[in-house]
Amino acid sequence: MIYIMKVKNSISYFHKKNMILNFSRYWDKIFKGQTEFNRFGIITIALLIVGCLGGVTVGLGAINNIFHLILIVSSSMASLVAILAVFPVIWILNISLLAALIDILLLISYLL
Repeated sequence: MIYIMKVKNSISYFHKKNMILNFSRYWDKIFKGQTEFNRFGIITIALLIVGCLGGVTVGLGAINNIFHLILIVSSSMASLVAILAVFPVIWILNISLLAALIDILLLISYLL
């Protein structure tokens, strides 16, 4: 019985580890495996992109729609929290990418 539980736990751990590795493979290709080495540069660019896109999107029309405003502010704050809490760089990149995509989609909808 104990042996079966150990096998299940090791399989579960192996699956989770592979999922995390597959998820970060895209960023490893871009930064050639040096994401943690380039932490401060990545954080600077992420702050710049998320901050500017959020501000422009709010200025172009999200200020009039409370749902869009909440969506933009919460996604921007999520990326800032990830940066301030010293999350792994892969998480910071994914959260910032999500925030930027939300901003871009809303920006396009306001421009059309």
